Amino acid sequence: MRRAKRFPRKMQEQVFRHTLIIPLLILVLFSALFYFYVSQILIDREHVSLLNLNDSRLNQVEANLRELDYVTANINYANRLTGFLTDSQDWSKQSALNTVLSVVGSERRAFRVNLYPNSGGAVGTDDSWSYVTRTMDAELAGEIRALGGKKLLSAPYYTTRYSAGGLRNWFLSVYRAALDAHNEVIGTLEAVERCDQIFAPIISYAHQRDDAELLYIFDADGALIYPYGAAADEREGARRLFALTSENPDAPGEVRGAAGNERYQYVRSQSSYSGWSYISLQRQRVILRPVYRLILLLVCAFVVLLLLSVLISWEFSRRMVRPVQHLKHIVQRLRLDTLALEKTDDYSVPYEELDELFQEFQLMSQSLGRSLEELQASRQLEFKSRMTALQVQMNPHFYYNTLSCISILAEYGRTEEVTTMCQTLSELMRYITDVQTSEVTLAQELDIVRKYLYCMQMRYQESLRIEMDVDELPREARIPKLILQPLVENAVKYGTDCLPPWSLRVRGAREGEGWSIWVEDSGGGFPPEVLEELGRRVREIDEDPSAERMPQGIGGMGMINVYLRWKLYCHEECVFEFGNGAEGHACVRIGRRPA
Repeated sequence: MRRAKRFPRKMQEQVFRHTLIIPLLILVLFSALFYFYVSQILIDREHVSLLNLNDSRLNQVEANLRELDYVTANINYANRLTGFLTDSQDWSKQSALNTVLSVVGSERRAFRVNLYPNSGGAVGTDDSWSYVTRTMDAELAGEIRALGGKKLLSAPYYTTRYSAGGLRNWFLSVYRAALDAHNEVIGTLEAVERCDQIFAPIISYAHQRDDAELLYIFDADGALIYPYGAAADEREGARRLFALTSENPDAPGEVRGAAGNERYQYVRSQSSYSGWSYISLQRQRVILRPVYRLILLLVCAFVVLLLLSVLISWEFSRRMVRPVQHLKHIVQRLRLDTLALEKTDDYSVPYEELDELFQEFQLMSQSLGRSLEELQASRQLEFKSRMTALQVQMNPHFYYNTLSCISILAEYGRTEEVTTMCQTLSELMRYITDVQTSEVTLAQELDIVRKYLYCMQMRYQESLRIEMDVDELPREARIPKLILQPLVENAVKYGTDCLPPWSLRVRGAREGEGWSIWVEDSGGGFPPEVLEELGRRVREIDEDPSAERMPQGIGGMGMINVYLRWKLYCHEECVFEFGNGAEGHACVRIGRRPA
């Protein structure tokens, strides 16, 4: 199975990541352990605190209720002794209120006291404790009398008959049946107190703290007692809270708010005196505030640690990456001609591994430099060998033709022409067989071409017309030896395969910094199959000029021989074209483009 390729990553990023990952893991692990461990401890402590607070509130409220109950019990006791409240129409209201005032005392343990005899004519106290007429619901009176002298606590109610004003119009009453000396029910007693007095300890505590615990008080049937005056939606939420906490009323627990986005811890207590249930709650975010503060402190410490890690990793990675970048720049500007000149010895690095890398790079550079020198020497030797091998592939048939021509001239006694041709042939032979020289000037090559054409002119006499127009050429330009002569030889060979007269033209021209030479004959031109074969061989050389090719001449050394040598010599500046002209004669162009 092939493994997927892994893409390289930046060293600085890796250093930063590994520098930061350990403190990050420690922070996350410590924060998680601290949160779960300390949170449970704080919640358990809050349950104990809520339970103590709940019991304290219960006792304080119950003490106020007992005070009202004490008032009704004492009035009932005084009535049984004195009979000031009778079940007849002729009882003295003022005398009854005086008795009540003496029982209540100067401290006025109740806000108001109301007397409801069975015979009617109920009275009650006002602000000056004078009697005023009162009325009572018959159904409520019957319920109270049915208790046979036991107390009945009302729910908080709103009324304006006492003219307290605002929230002070909320009251709570303690009822008790009035008994005579024979334990007969002769009426109803009511002690009234303002709710803000009964629940004063709770209200005062809530005003002291913004994050104070919440308290809900319910009667035995689940009706909301406190907070009194609550809106309908709050009462609905309170009933849901009562139902949730009723499943296990003796154990503390957790509930969610009506919106479900906040959690509360609660405890529940029940009064044996009033039968009311007291539920104290505290927001969990308040309980866990110390945890959140410490976590915030840890986060701040982490941010500081992060900044320090960034600075440390940046400095560490900078010191590590700078030598690598320096080495990268050395490699980028490395060239074949400067391979052995790049030095890393004078560059100090802070780490032993990087120093070893620099030393190995220096050794590699020196080794490559030596290898390059050896390769260049080998290439030069190979080039000279190839050029020499191509050079000596010249077909010597014109030697034989020239010797035959000399022999004929000698038979006719033309000694001067024989002498000139022998000297010319000798110079041609010396020029061709000199393997020590592979590069000549354009003037030298053109001079050899003239000598060769002189020999051909002597052979064909008036049948061959020769024209050379090369005065514009740069005579000092360097070219490989025998690069023009084979083209002229081919032109003579294939341009004379038809009936005379024949013509041969060699012309040259400058082209800016470059130049071109055209060789044209008057023969039948290149056959199509020869053009196709020449084109194929030229394409092969263009694809790889350095490949081993020793082409056999297409007449003499051949055009492919010339093109291969010229391509190896000029590379991309090489100009070489061949084909048939407008009149069907062969034409070859050789030249060099500007560099």
